[in-house]
Amino acid sequence: MLNILNVLSKLTGDTLNKIQRGQIFDQARAHFDAKEYMAAFPLMKEAAEKGSPFAMAHLGIMCMKGLGVANDWVKAAHLFEMTIQLENYQGTYFSGTMLKSNLGLIYGIGGYGLKRDLQKARQYLQEAVDEGDERSADALKLVVEKKGIFGQKEKPRPDIQW
Repeated sequence: MLNILNVLSKLTGDTLNKIQRGQIFDQARAHFDAKEYMAAFPLMKEAAEKGSPFAMAHLGIMCMKGLGVANDWVKAAHLFEMTIQLENYQGTYFSGTMLKSNLGLIYGIGGYGLKRDLQKARQYLQEAVDEGDERSADALKLVVEKKGIFGQKEKPRPDIQW
């Protein structure tokens, strides 16, 4: 009997956590969509810490683009990689393919604390291409040939259009 109560207690706790992180993410997303990034950031962080893959992806975008927080590509890469690794992640706003494409780009460019890693850039861009992302195919070609932005000295490039 005690074992059943423990299982029910855990299930109830997990369910409450999912509901709570969903509510927090919804609030954060409303601020994000309204471009109120300073208000979105702490809520997005809280939802991500509670395990929301959607919040992790958004938080990664915020760190990558410097929305409500200083640009930090190390954190962005970490958040994107965690999101991709979550079992059965199927983003409706940020797909795994988009996250892989962005990872390929930031690893290929380097900067904002992230060391350039052309091998990782190729890996993530190739995965995005394999999943049908045509935009990544162009970037992958430039990474392989070390041309354009991928052939320049490592430095952040705030003029890049994501």
